[in-house]
Amino acid sequence: MTSIRCWANPYTDVTVWVDLTGPNFKKRVYGFWDGGQTFRVRILATAPGPWTWRSGSNPPDQGLAGKTASLVAVDWTEAEKLKNPLRRGFLRATANHHALELANGTPFFVIGDTWYATGANRFKWYDDDRKRPLGPPAGFKDYVRMRARRHRGDPGREVISYLYSTRLFDPIIGP
Repeated sequence: MTSIRCWANPYTDVTVWVDLTGPNFKKRVYGFWDGGQTFRVRILATAPGPWTWRSGSNPPDQGLAGKTASLVAVDWTEAEKLKNPLRRGFLRATANHHALELANGTPFFVIGDTWYATGANRFKWYDDDRKRPLGPPAGFKDYVRMRARRHRGDPGREVISYLYSTRLFDPIIGP
């Protein structure tokens, strides 16, 4: 959408939105300034069927407020879902709130490979390149070597397993 006004500070001087309505859905979705007098609102149809939106702005601007449009969303085909398994909707908590699933009920398993503990001096830094066995004497470079050797699955798992088994990290109470 294109504003008819030039804003001194479009980040704070104007708020833009669309009221989006679709099957079992009715929400206000806020937009953003995209340079010059251009504002955008990104929408996503969460279900197949007819969708409509009507724009608004505060303060009112004829280029931003009162615009309307409609579309008909179609569901992914089974072939498209097989090509990309994430085409099954947004993530949500399961009924028991102990796991995640996609909107159609497909289980979602999260795997992470971020070594947050490295910034907490859990791994010693040695300037030499001597190889040390994993465990208390090992340094950061030793764990990186271990990861490069494994180079499959979730290589960070061994680091977390070691920290947990030595009580350097407890998932309940933290480091």
